[in-house]
Amino acid sequence: MSLKTFLKSKINKKNYFLILVEWCYIKLRKLLSFIFEPEPAKVSLNFSFTDLDKKITTSSYVSKKNHGLLHRYLKNYSGISLSYMEKLLDAAYQVWLFPNKPNSLEIELIKLTQLIPSSSLPTSRWLSLYDISFNCGLLNLIILLREKAIESAYVDLKIRPNNKFSIIVAFKAAVEQKKFLYANKLLENLKKLTLKSQIIQEYELFLLSQRGKCLSKETNKYFLAIIRKPETQFFKKLIENKTIAIVGPAPNNEFSGEEIDSYDIVIRNNYIGSEKLGDYIEFGKRTDISYYNNFNCFNINKEKNFSFFNDLKACAFKSFNYPFQLDFLERKFAHKMIRPRLFFNGYSLLGANIIYDILHYSPSKIKVFNTNLYLTENLYNEKLLNNSEALLGSKIENLSSEIFKTFPYHDLISHYNFLNNIFTSPNITCDRTLKNILEMDLDKFLKKVKEIYLTSKA
Repeated sequence: MSLKTFLKSKINKKNYFLILVEWCYIKLRKLLSFIFEPEPAKVSLNFSFTDLDKKITTSSYVSKKNHGLLHRYLKNYSGISLSYMEKLLDAAYQVWLFPNKPNSLEIELIKLTQLIPSSSLPTSRWLSLYDISFNCGLLNLIILLREKAIESAYVDLKIRPNNKFSIIVAFKAAVEQKKFLYANKLLENLKKLTLKSQIIQEYELFLLSQRGKCLSKETNKYFLAIIRKPETQFFKKLIENKTIAIVGPAPNNEFSGEEIDSYDIVIRNNYIGSEKLGDYIEFGKRTDISYYNNFNCFNINKEKNFSFFNDLKACAFKSFNYPFQLDFLERKFAHKMIRPRLFFNGYSLLGANIIYDILHYSPSKIKVFNTNLYLTENLYNEKLLNNSEALLGSKIENLSSEIFKTFPYHDLISHYNFLNNIFTSPNITCDRTLKNILEMDLDKFLKKVKEIYLTSKA
């Protein structure tokens, strides 16, 4: 509000000096609020589990801090109580002290959460609680918190039916729940808001991929529209109409090496030399294309050993931050991957990135091998695991603990849903190990996660 407008609204008042002071106070308060209270995009717990072990009173301080963050700018929401946050932290402490025992506090939290209306928090804040609970090992609670987040998305859409952000969040929730007709209706509403055509295409492709229509004529039409850029043509020639084997690093004793090598193109992640592939009877011998995450690119650039790239026909990166990547890009040897960005929560893992990216280039068939959503104690083949510097840049003290900490960031449930939907397409399949994992219901899936990553700490 301008000073002139403000004075007009107060015109009947006699003391103009006090009016001016009031206006200055309002402006100053707004400025200080902007400086000192920026709205957080996501809430996370800024303490380690070792701190929790040292002093249980830590949870009281942390709960108050996060309670404040969860309630910022929630003018239209009732929020949650401080006692709820304290119970959550105490329940987390119980999990990490006694992982094999029933957690009475978690059971109490579930009952309390059931009574909280989903409209009490926006979707982003429910997902903040979900991330906190996942990170703390409260795996029985997170399903309910995720349901609350989805319900909140639908409630918000009813209140703001023409708000772009509300439609996008509800769209993600609808895809998550396999409400594809409703998701399509929301997509039509997004189109009316004049979003860029490229953004709309991304939503259309994601929806089609989750409806089991990958590699169909309908989907290929959209994919081809995205990859017409000249710099993508070399990669298109490698993939189009080819059979593709995507091979992860996890041993599963299926001994699929011969089948893997029978595919036209064999793709792996973070390839650093054939000597790190593992037993060829299980993993195969060939590697034609490798995808790399940013951490491995950092290590490759640090070590300045690029010789293993000579084994490849092409490579793919998330971003181009180092001279060797830019050199590969200029030589049409490197490719920037297209990632799925519409998960309801979390960021996609490299395996999901590879599958989604390859779909854009119209292969005839895709099969995924040696990938298990971390549902095994043997995450990497022995040869790769022994090369600890290539994995983490240092000696691995407790790999399972390090992996578990990433689960909220790379939301496992989002990946579980994404892969379940992708593999309904007739020309996209996976090996028996991953198929058995995806056939589990969500409760059994999370119970298995708990067995591997939490009960072993007892």
